[in-house]
Amino acid sequence: MLVAILALVLALGGGAYAATKLPRNSVGTAQLRNGAVGAAKIRNNSINSAKVRDRSLTARDFRAGSLPRGARGPQGQRGATGPAGPVEGTPAGGDLAGTYPNPTLAEMPAGRAKSSVAQTFATGTATPVELDTEIFDQGGTYTAPDDQIVVNKRGTWMITAQIGWAGNTTGSRQLQIRAGSQLVAMSQASPGTEGVIRQTATGIARLNPGDAISLIAQQNSGGDLATQVNSGMPGGASLTVAWIGP
Repeated sequence: MLVAILALVLALGGGAYAATKLPRNSVGTAQLRNGAVGAAKIRNNSINSAKVRDRSLTARDFRAGSLPRGARGPQGQRGATGPAGPVEGTPAGGDLAGTYPNPTLAEMPAGRAKSSVAQTFATGTATPVELDTEIFDQGGTYTAPDDQIVVNKRGTWMITAQIGWAGNTTGSRQLQIRAGSQLVAMSQASPGTEGVIRQTATGIARLNPGDAISLIAQQNSGGDLATQVNSGMPGGASLTVAWIGP
């Protein structure tokens, strides 16, 4: 009976004995089940730098702001001095007018001239259109009674012309816009049964200061034919120019 009781005590206490008598360093990763050791199993402050393999931790393993800030780097080289800004009261130039700091857009060149009286054209003859009256002149492009408008600014110009013919049902009518020897636009038309016709031509041209814009008209009715000046129209003929860009 005594032997049986002793055997039972040894059987029940043998495991506890073995657990308290494990040799030093005898438990390694091979003896631990995955996930068996959590934060609760680790004593506070028991892991220090000596327990961490060098370079095994990266910045993402640390809480934001927990790492010390690095030393300030050296100051960079001074940049080049920028150009001086406009001085108050300095006149603006180019496409601006007025003075700094509040310039305005400069007046863009434009002008319109017309013929105020009827002009007679011989049949079959290309003839310059007379433009004797200024409607408006913005930027000094027209001097009455010149029959042309002279460009004073380099760039792209919009040019529009019109002419009205008296009643005649025979032949055709032609209106040309010319800048020097350059043909900018042309209108070719035949009158209807009424004979009265008003032609319009529009073009865009690249022009230089000094280029002269004029109108050439022609008709082949078989005889002389005059332009028609109506009270509701700007004249027997008109020429309009406007600078629209560099």
